[in-house]
Amino acid sequence: MLVTPIAPGDTTLVIETAKADRFPAANTGTSAAGTNGLDWFKVVLEDALYNREICYVRTRTLGSGVLGNVLRAQEGS
Repeated sequence: MLVTPIAPGDTTLVIETAKADRFPAANTGTSAAGTNGLDWFKVVLEDALYNREICYVRTRTLGSGVLGNVLRAQEGS
């Protein structure tokens, strides 16, 4: 579902716009992802070798395929 490849330090993910609204809107900006989970959501990235990385997405506007302010390598991944 990623449109462009990502590098280890990237904090923006671009997904297919047609599938973007399957994800919730998020808007914590660059604030910390709190424990209530109301303004951010988790995504799991998986590569061709089945390595997984848990990320917290803090910004996504409805209708947009851009997941921004992504906190990478969460929960020990």
